[in-house]
Amino acid sequence: MKAKKFIIAFVAILALTLTVPVETVATPPPWAPAHGYRQKTKHIYFPQQNFYYDLNRGVYIYANGRNWVTSIAIPPAYRGINLRLVPQVELSIVSNRPYIYNQDHRVKYWNSKAQKEHFKRMEKNRKAYYKEVNKAQKQYHKNKSKAAKKHYKNNGKVKKNR
Repeated sequence: MKAKKFIIAFVAILALTLTVPVETVATPPPWAPAHGYRQKTKHIYFPQQNFYYDLNRGVYIYANGRNWVTSIAIPPAYRGINLRLVPQVELSIVSNRPYIYNQDHRVKYWNSKAQKEHFKRMEKNRKAYYKEVNKAQKQYHKNKSKAAKKHYKNNGKVKKNR
């Protein structure tokens, strides 16, 4: 009698398990905010890189020229960046197109002290780079003119070996 009840209960649980649909929930990336915030937050904005991550759809939204592209993969230019370490802003935009507010986001979140320091360093490195390039170009042209003078000093004649 107990075995019969056990079998009936097992069959009932099995039938319920097979008939009730199970929701498939995609897990967000490890750098995304904690569970309590996911309900409020719809997008993550990365101000230094100027792209978005849509938590509901699990896609990256980034500018490619004048167009905004949606992709499941991180934008190619930012694949080497550790997204856990860069600044993130949690946005509660209802729209699937957060980029329509991009100009506002850039103004609001771009001007932090860390980002200003970052761009000062970039500008300093850029100036140092161009200084080295200009120095190398001057040296190249100097050596080129020396070689030309030496060539014309010999009246452009090439010695023939007999």
